[in-house]
Amino acid sequence: MRFLLGILFFVAISSKSLAQTWHSEVTVFDLPLIIHKPETTTPSEGFETVVVLKGVGTGPVYQSKDRLVIEVDYSQVKPDPATLAPDVLKLRKELTSKASALTGDSPVNPNRIFILPQGYTLETDIPYDQQGDRTLSADLMYPLETSGVPLLIEITCDNVHRMGSGSLLYCQDTLLEMGMFHRFAVAMIDHPVAPPYKGIDDIPVNRISMIRAVETLRKKARQLGLDTRIGLMGFSRGATMAVSVASEPGLVQAALVHGNRFDYTRLLPDDKMMPRFEKAWGPPGEKWVRQSAMHYLSRECAPMFLNTSNAESPEYQLGLKQLHDKLTELGVEHVYQVDSDGRGHRVTTDPQRIRQIMSFFDQHLRQVLSQQ
Repeated sequence: MRFLLGILFFVAISSKSLAQTWHSEVTVFDLPLIIHKPETTTPSEGFETVVVLKGVGTGPVYQSKDRLVIEVDYSQVKPDPATLAPDVLKLRKELTSKASALTGDSPVNPNRIFILPQGYTLETDIPYDQQGDRTLSADLMYPLETSGVPLLIEITCDNVHRMGSGSLLYCQDTLLEMGMFHRFAVAMIDHPVAPPYKGIDDIPVNRISMIRAVETLRKKARQLGLDTRIGLMGFSRGATMAVSVASEPGLVQAALVHGNRFDYTRLLPDDKMMPRFEKAWGPPGEKWVRQSAMHYLSRECAPMFLNTSNAESPEYQLGLKQLHDKLTELGVEHVYQVDSDGRGHRVTTDPQRIRQIMSFFDQHLRQVLSQQ
């Protein structure tokens, strides 16, 4: 039987708020949902939208006059936070649909959707570097009770929109939300390579921008009263950047890295990107070494959690295996996990693996645990 509160819950509660229900794939119940319409003029690109999962966490519920705010109430079902990835993806998919019933007729900017647990707030567009006319910025989400809370930073896979829903949905990426559900502050930062992306990361130059991002957000964390220990997360084109930044001694305390090419001097002979690399860097040689994230590794780099799928592309599987071998050679603490899940080029949504990843960050970022 579906959740009792889901029956006949379609009532108006104010001129700016609407109540209805939303079906949770995780709990299989119809959950109470309240739409709080913005009080400002509609932006041309649509409203920034914040979805608050009530009962996932504690504390005040986020409010805003100029953002569309949607409350989904889990308080009566109390789900395991590690299982919520399917619901996060379902919410994002429905919000970006033109026929969405979740928006109360308020147009949504599909690239500015934030899904928060109860007790969290956000600060957006925090600048950390300038590349010509392009300002590189971050979006930060953190609990109102900040004491002892570390920060996880994700390097976006979208070179156009750092919170692009198309990219997040395609990659099944719920890393930020899973971090918040396990009581971390989280931030998404711009990828340093401007669009259009052609597979050339220019590591020697762009790792500097990523280091500035970490330094800026550490300063912001200190101002907010957060713990200044930082974990880094990178998937796909964000993975090479994550490795090159995690190699900087003492900058971050742990990193989650997914598949990519990390050593351009040892690519597969039939790698389809070889002609593009040769056009950019000339014949294989010193330039290829400097472009390899693995080139920057040392015994002082941060501990890493390496994760991929058995259905990932051969060149990305090889790259992560080479990274594992290099970290083993250097004696750097790390986890190497190839999941037999067939998910391909996507982030894991498996609750067991998510718990393992968050436990890894707990081990290296929580002060209480690190002192035991």
